[in-house]
Amino acid sequence: MYLFRYGKDERITGADAGGMTLDEFDAEEFFRFMFGGEEFIDIIGDFELAKSFKHAISELFTDGELTPEQKAEQQRQRLVYAEERAKAHEQRIDQLASNLKNKLALFTDASQMNNDEQHITLAFNQFIEIMHSSIPSLLQAPYGEQLLHSIGYIYSSKARYWSSKMDSQEGHFGKRLLGYGKNVHSTWKDRFHVVKETVKTVKCAVQWSQSMSKLAQVADQEATVAESQTPFQHHSGHLEYSGFTPPSPQIDSGATATPIPTPTTPVKQKQSRKSSAQPIVPLTDEEKRQLEADTAAKSMEALWRATKLEIESVERDVCDRVLNDSASTREIRRYRCKALSKLGDLWQQASLLQTPASAS
Repeated sequence: MYLFRYGKDERITGADAGGMTLDEFDAEEFFRFMFGGEEFIDIIGDFELAKSFKHAISELFTDGELTPEQKAEQQRQRLVYAEERAKAHEQRIDQLASNLKNKLALFTDASQMNNDEQHITLAFNQFIEIMHSSIPSLLQAPYGEQLLHSIGYIYSSKARYWSSKMDSQEGHFGKRLLGYGKNVHSTWKDRFHVVKETVKTVKCAVQWSQSMSKLAQVADQEATVAESQTPFQHHSGHLEYSGFTPPSPQIDSGATATPIPTPTTPVKQKQSRKSSAQPIVPLTDEEKRQLEADTAAKSMEALWRATKLEIESVERDVCDRVLNDSASTREIRRYRCKALSKLGDLWQQASLLQTPASAS
């Protein structure tokens, strides 16, 4: 459905339709289609970045000279939007946390029925088998492999964090001390990961901006060359080109011509200064196509990086709510940590290059 709406449907992109306008562009649908599709909707939910983009578009259409009353109304709408966004974020976390609890319940519920070690091992292996069987369909989703690796890392990281935190709160002194050390290490490792991903996102955004600037510079140069080669209408009625000097008007031999004074002082020719800027070398058609493709790739990479930051931030909140659920016993929370850690490992190991034989 989405391919037809964005770029393939001639009813929208054709000459008769005049192309899709920004007002018709559905940002939420676009982000959902580009990153995860329907396969990941129960895992990551709807993107807040898409809602922000949609809100920015709505403000773009109202931009311009506003009266004091309109500015006050715009400010009020921004406050309402901020409240709605915070409420939507909380609802998103609640729903995703409920989905994750239900997924982990395949192991935790079975473990609660029988505390026998052999039964728990059997339930855990069955959970692994079910989770493993769902990976191929997730890999086929847009950016499926990248999403699995990113979310899998958060699952494993948060499982280690809460497991070590519970270790630091119970048992003998040595166990508590070891648990505290693991908890601190997990915290700093996750913080370093956030900083590293943020730096990568900023770097991609800068590279994309540079490519866009170069592309605009090439377009300006082509426009300048086209203008210099385009004839314009002179007041005398004939066409002129750049560097063209119109002929001198014919003077009637019977008329008395007014002598034009000849300057006695020679005019000094102004020497042109050498510009420090290097002249832009025109690009070939192949180079322009390569530049456009490179710019498009960098724009998608920057968009993915920004989306990845949002997803990882949301999944951290989801894991915290699931693994620090005060309504659940400590035993269930430990089972959840064990299952979530294994699920994270499975997702981080997932790859499109795996053959069916190696995946089994």
